[in-house]
Amino acid sequence: MLDWRKRGTAEGFSSVVLIIPMIIQAFWLRHGWMTNDTTQILINSMNISVLSCYIAAYAYYQPKRKFLIGQLISALLIIKCAFLYVDSHDLEHMESAMGTIAAGA
Repeated sequence: MLDWRKRGTAEGFSSVVLIIPMIIQAFWLRHGWMTNDTTQILINSMNISVLSCYIAAYAYYQPKRKFLIGQLISALLIIKCAFLYVDSHDLEHMESAMGTIAAGA
């Protein structure tokens, strides 16, 4: 981030390294909610907050934001589809389905 500030741009840096961890953290956060694991909820909430700050800084220093917006929309769709898939399971298998998705991501 300091390099972005010094150069005045985030060009040459891929936002994928920020978006993919956000997806994974969302999966683990949902798993934490489903299992009532407060440690997992706290850690993943903090990680998502930090990643959100990095993405906001990236967006500020990125002159071509349309790719970032497309990646964020795609990430939200991936997360929504995964959650819908988990919700389609019966109650006794939902936690394991979410855990499998989170571990496989």
